Amino acid sequence: GEGEGGAEVLLYRREHFYDLIARHLRIFPTPRVTHKGTMVIRHKKLKGELILADRRKSPFINISERLYPAPNMLRVRGAVGESCDSACKRVLGVHYGCNTEQLEFLNDCGVLAEMFACPEGCGLETGPDLPVYVVEDAPLETRGQCLVTEAGYRNRGALDCKGSFKYTRRACACIPFLFF
Repeated sequence: GEGEGGAEVLLYRREHFYDLIARHLRIFPTPRVTHKGTMVIRHKKLKGELILADRRKSPFINISERLYPAPNMLRVRGAVGESCDSACKRVLGVHYGCNTEQLEFLNDCGVLAEMFACPEGCGLETGPDLPVYVVEDAPLETRGQCLVTEAGYRNRGALDCKGSFKYTRRACACIPFLFF
């Protein structure tokens, strides 16, 4: 679409940023220097500015273009060292599972602060177990922090429901299997 002043607007999902944008423009593979999920870039291949807006986070795009959490998505705190696949079933029963697209809505410091105390704040990391809270007795520099990612882990940036780590508690997005 076209934004103010003739700038081109390109909507994206964080997990598709590399394949759809970064690889073609040869820019950093994850969104950088964003404000509320939005960034403006100038690039030698472009004649003007390009506004990149995350469909989950940017408040500057039309409501009809935004993505929202599913109304039946439930937030679940995993036990220490537990995957989201396991946590959803343990807490809600066998008819629930973790959903990676919904997990993206929990990959946010504000959301994690609602789910966990995060006494040492929130940090940026990468790994198969994100988003998480690092338990306070962990022998890690990140103990007591909630951690989010810009890069995802595998599958070209997608978050992973199977990941776990012995010093973290997962933030899990669980939905009924009927809606997968």
